[in-house]
Amino acid sequence: APRGLIFKHKNALLLLNQDYATLNKCYMRTQKKEGNKPLILTYMGLINQYMKFFLKIIDVFANDRRFLLRFYGEGAEKIQRYIESRNIINVEVQGAFVAEKTSEYLNQTDMIFSAYGRTNFGVDGAIGVKESYGPPLRIPVISDNYGMWYKISKKYGLGFGIDENKLENEPD
Repeated sequence: APRGLIFKHKNALLLLNQDYATLNKCYMRTQKKEGNKPLILTYMGLINQYMKFFLKIIDVFANDRRFLLRFYGEGAEKIQRYIESRNIINVEVQGAFVAEKTSEYLNQTDMIFSAYGRTNFGVDGAIGVKESYGPPLRIPVISDNYGMWYKISKKYGLGFGIDENKLENEPD
């Protein structure tokens, strides 16, 4: 979604690309996660075009029991083969899914993963539906630390940015 779907005022942010059908089936976070369960980071969407970056992310978080990474979308089968070949146990994948599953996945996540890496052009100015789920549900969104969503997220406290060139520090 282009930048034009955002209305910014000095004290407000309005995201116009809301998926109300999905949001109405989700619950807003009101409590912190229990300390002994892994933090669930969820990506939903196309996987193939961002595969190289996602494999970097998987390598950084591989077998770190504090985290569970979930990738849902077309192309997940390649991630499945990758994690099986490396005995990575804290990554789950599911292929293409029907839109009705989105609310289920959101209700099971702690953070929405919406980073794509610096070499994936065209996403730095995008604000997609995935990002717009975060604020009303109080789910932080992880994004690249240079794009439009990161700027908004930083200003309004909606999530975190990651730097592809400094991934080794990200889990902490």
